[in-house]
Amino acid sequence: MQREGSSKKKQLRADKTWQTTSETVKYDDTYGMESWTRDQAERLPDTCTLTAYARNTATYRSHL
Repeated sequence: MQREGSSKKKQLRADKTWQTTSETVKYDDTYGMESWTRDQAERLPDTCTLTAYARNTATYRSHL
């Protein structure tokens, strides 16, 4: 099970039209660290970013 958070915002463009963007972030339950992010905007392609961590659980360290 992963937790999820999301946000939306509107921005006024230079051509005086509004653009709606949203971001969805999933976090893993074990460490509470971000596992992926999805960005969406009107008239633009969606992007998805996966994040991997080098975890050394023997020494209680987690790094990007």
